[in-house]
Amino acid sequence: MLLKVYKSRVWILLFMLMPFISYAQPSGWNPVMNPTSAVYAIPTTVAFNGVDALSAGDWIGVFYDDGAGGTACAGMVEWTGTENVAIVAFGNDTVGTGGAKNGFEDGELVQWKFWYTTSAEEVDVLSTPEFNWTNGDLGEVTAFGASQVCQDIYLGTGTQFISTYVVPADPDFKTVMTDILDNLNIAKNSSGATLRKIGPVWVNSIGDLVTIEGYIMTMNGDDMVTICGDKLPYDTPIPVDGTQLISYLNENPLDCEIAL
Repeated sequence: MLLKVYKSRVWILLFMLMPFISYAQPSGWNPVMNPTSAVYAIPTTVAFNGVDALSAGDWIGVFYDDGAGGTACAGMVEWTGTENVAIVAFGNDTVGTGGAKNGFEDGELVQWKFWYTTSAEEVDVLSTPEFNWTNGDLGEVTAFGASQVCQDIYLGTGTQFISTYVVPADPDFKTVMTDILDNLNIAKNSSGATLRKIGPVWVNSIGDLVTIEGYIMTMNGDDMVTICGDKLPYDTPIPVDGTQLISYLNENPLDCEIAL
């Protein structure tokens, strides 16, 4: 009985938000309308810090971790630029799904994306404040900013392969590796270009770090490299021709056959 009452309250809320909801959504943004939800208001006064401002007809979406190394949409709204809008972010309800996740878990970080309709570009953004999803929560976004993440990569003594899903602000390979130079022996890319010390000088023939490529690192001692910058979407196409090292762009482990 309580579940029925709660569902009724959710649907009443949805009807109240109908002026803000459109069904002509970007491809792949397919939220499931579950009984549990949170609502995040986005006023016309929202600030755009370090990210392109939205235009009428663009979209804002909230995304959850789908449990398979990617994200899925749990709610979206079209931006008008002339009216305050709100997103209903739906919670997880696995009844009848075979256990598949289809919304936010309690306490899960809310991830945001913009869809720029004119360029058909999807961009990860951060909200201010950030939200950890709670059923029934009401919040207001005051600003959107560029999505900046940091990845820690452990490097053990010896030779290993590494890659990153982060696009650093300064991609110069030597600059990215500055903090581990005391323990680095040599780094190589697919073509055999290297970062190595010749006499007292580090010589970088690799050039810039390319996030869709991988690198072979040989270490004289254990260390950790931290790479900060924009997160590259996990489904970014990676051209493959001949023999080469490619990156792994998911944050979470994934079966190799599925990933490829």
